[in-house]
Amino acid sequence: MYEKNNDINRRVFFIGGGMLILSSFLFSRLWNLQVTDRDKYLLLSDKNRIRITPLFPKRGIFYDRNGNELALNSTNFKLSYQSGISLTDQSIIEKIGKELRLNNDQVNNISKKILNNDFNKIEIKENLTLDEIYALNSINMDLDSFLIEDNSKRSYLDSKSFAHLIGYTGLKDNPKSKNTKPTGLSGLELKFDHILAGHLGHVKTEVDSEEKGVRILEENKAINGQDIVLTIDRDLQNNVHKIMRNNVGAATVMNVQNGEILAMCSTPSFDSNKFIDGFSYKEWDEISKNERKPFLNKAINGEYPPGSTFKIVTALAGLEEGILDPEDTVLCEGKTKYGRRNFHCWRDKGHKEVNLRKAIKESCDVYFYNLARRLGIEKITNMALRLGFGKNFNLISNSERDGLIPTKKWIKDNLNNGWSLGDTLVAGIGQGYISATPIQLNVMISMIANKGFYVEPKIIKSPNLNQKNRTRPAGFNFANLDLLRDLLDIAVNEKGSNAYSSRIEVNNWRMAGKTGTSQVKEITEEDREKEVIIAKNWKERDHALFVGYAPTKKPKYSVSVVIEHGGSGSQKAAPIGRDILLACQNIKTYGFKA
Repeated sequence: MYEKNNDINRRVFFIGGGMLILSSFLFSRLWNLQVTDRDKYLLLSDKNRIRITPLFPKRGIFYDRNGNELALNSTNFKLSYQSGISLTDQSIIEKIGKELRLNNDQVNNISKKILNNDFNKIEIKENLTLDEIYALNSINMDLDSFLIEDNSKRSYLDSKSFAHLIGYTGLKDNPKSKNTKPTGLSGLELKFDHILAGHLGHVKTEVDSEEKGVRILEENKAINGQDIVLTIDRDLQNNVHKIMRNNVGAATVMNVQNGEILAMCSTPSFDSNKFIDGFSYKEWDEISKNERKPFLNKAINGEYPPGSTFKIVTALAGLEEGILDPEDTVLCEGKTKYGRRNFHCWRDKGHKEVNLRKAIKESCDVYFYNLARRLGIEKITNMALRLGFGKNFNLISNSERDGLIPTKKWIKDNLNNGWSLGDTLVAGIGQGYISATPIQLNVMISMIANKGFYVEPKIIKSPNLNQKNRTRPAGFNFANLDLLRDLLDIAVNEKGSNAYSSRIEVNNWRMAGKTGTSQVKEITEEDREKEVIIAKNWKERDHALFVGYAPTKKPKYSVSVVIEHGGSGSQKAAPIGRDILLACQNIKTYGFKA
């Protein structure tokens, strides 16, 4: 009897112990589910009952100063199947087909493509409506396999005229990124991408057991990108591009009073819409290998010897330093000798007796060799820096070129040479180590036109972007500036001047300016004896330059023109400068704010 009771007790003990262990296990699991792993399973539960639909912002639009659209958007959302990912639930294709109203053939075709996936992205449908996007997010698609992409298309009007200015958008080259939103890749699209792009929004929707939407739990609206108004005049920009189109180089137009850039052209150009629609292999090969560099914005990144346009700098330095009497003369016999080296004037026969007036009018090199020698390189470079040379204005990108205003320290640090008298002489006529961008040339001539006020160039009209008014007096003697302005008037409008054939014969729109011809290859004494002046090789020909402004009495607009390997500045660049300033008469004066 005792053994029987013992056996019963043993059974009760084991059963009770088992139940206790089972209860402990169940309690532990419940504890983990409800307490320890609560957040984890709550998240999984939310994923099963909550769908998040992204709301894409519209990219900001570019306008010209008068409200004309330059870059705009066309919306296109599409559903794609990601490459290289196996689909575990084939029924999802049928659900997608139902929501997108695809027929059986279309659904079967998509299923076959996915089964035979060869690592290419499969596009299922483009131009999705907002209702379709909501529906797709409610059917619990595998987000690692399917992606709703914002395939909005950016379109550029006058795409060749504005290609270097506005730039273009595209997808960043990052295969790990799921961001399919186009971003700025060049030009102002890149520089101001942070304000153009806007901010993503979303809608959080609760769904039932059949994956149908029940109610909207949360909606954060997308914040559209900021529109940008440029200082550019679209009609003028197109005119300048038309005037420049058969040349290689750059031209800029600026308001001399406030620094607003009204046109900035670089040629040859390219069609920025091709970066949206795609280049053919032939097109890309031709444009990427073009030695005339169509992708380079030469207005801000082209660096050129300024040639005789730089004589304005040397002349003003002499006047401001008080070492130059405008009536003093220098004898020009076609060359002058310093040490054992001859320094030639562009006119082999010389200019005879030359004072400042004649030196500017006929652009006598010998006169400015002599003046540069008397000034020394420090005074020349200081004046150049005061007139805007050697400065990066960061207008369109943060990698714009500075040009070069050389010093004795620069030549020692970079070339391990000492500065020679010859270096100073050629610097006085804008040759040697000196280089400048077309926009820097425009800043210089605008300061002469506005009687010595430094004006920071700008290309954004609105939003303000914390742009300060950087117009300030540069501290020049007004009498010296008045004299220079008179001489630049003579250099264009007096018979016998280098630019006389390009003068403007329109009442109240007289043009002043200075031509320049800068060498890219030194002419040897042997070449001079053979009268070999124009190189057969295009890359070895001189650059042609012109800087000017109009009207002369109350200047409004300044222009700079650089024609790469164009030869004579008076024959090639000055006529272009004239035509551009004539086009400036039609500039509209009213403004526009986005």
